[in-house]
Amino acid sequence: MSGADNTGGFYKDVGNLYVMFQSLILDARRLADREKTEGSDVYKSIWTLVYNLYAHYMVVRSFYPLCKIRGRIIGECGMTDPDIQETMMEGVDMSTRAWFVTMCGFGFEKIIVEIAKRNDIKHDRLNIKPKFKGVLDKFKLTSDERLNLVDIFYYTRNTLHDGGVVSSDVTLEYKGRKFTFTSNEIMQHADWGSLIFLAGEIIRMLDAVIESETASNEAAHDPV
Repeated sequence: MSGADNTGGFYKDVGNLYVMFQSLILDARRLADREKTEGSDVYKSIWTLVYNLYAHYMVVRSFYPLCKIRGRIIGECGMTDPDIQETMMEGVDMSTRAWFVTMCGFGFEKIIVEIAKRNDIKHDRLNIKPKFKGVLDKFKLTSDERLNLVDIFYYTRNTLHDGGVVSSDVTLEYKGRKFTFTSNEIMQHADWGSLIFLAGEIIRMLDAVIESETASNEAAHDPV
């Protein structure tokens, strides 16, 4: 079953998947703690992400291991053909991962746009990367690696929208790991481990942004 293989071993043993999800939620909660201005649009956007992550975690606990889906397919759909069961389980797995990366993508974009707004940073309304780059430039946090991370995450999101089949050739590196997108081939890093890793790295990048923003504001208001 290709879908099961693509979950990186989470088909039967989901304990590690649960732990990774819990860790990701804690990272997002720490991001909310970093945002000092309670009630701000940034603060509200972060907490929206936290609650969406928690909701997705509950869905994952309901669906995984995927053998839970097999029982429902047999009991509710009356599908007794093993091949049909496998295909349906694979579809549930793919759509759950696509939903996760889409939800995170919208959440990250909302946070970075709200940070840009409150710092009067002009940003491209349509393209993701310039939004991140404008904010990173403002706080002197821009690096090729961070921009690669943004590209990798959003290329991955867009590719999952297309069923996991890559539409263009590109190889990007992040923290010593190469992420290769090859035209008309199935993406090789759409497993849960890779998706949660990338989402966690974006959250840590946002944390660095808010930390730098806070320090800059405090320095500006310190009496000389």
